Amino acid sequence: MYIIDSFPVDVCKNIGICRSKIIKGKEFRGYNASKREYFYGFKTAAAAVHVVTTKEGIPVEFMVTAGSIHDNTAFQGMSLGLPENSDLYADSAYLKEDQRGIAFGI
Repeated sequence: MYIIDSFPVDVCKNIGICRSKIIKGKEFRGYNASKREYFYGFKTAAAAVHVVTTKEGIPVEFMVTAGSIHDNTAFQGMSLGLPENSDLYADSAYLKEDQRGIAFGI
């Protein structure tokens, strides 16, 4: 059993965006729905970090993206080397709109 999720890594707070010397560009602005706030950096990076872990929490795969990259887009770009017949659990953000009905029996 494996789990995938993402988390943001702020480079700075919104007030400091114009002074940021580490990164520049709109692609690094993202939204953290669980905290209901915008961030600048990486989504795991504001960038985001997308991490696949075992059920024990041991990371086995990860990808760092700009904060504006949707979870599903990052997931499609990951080359997962999981064992055959593995179960991968994720929230609905990792599914394309047309896949949600299949996954949730809608």
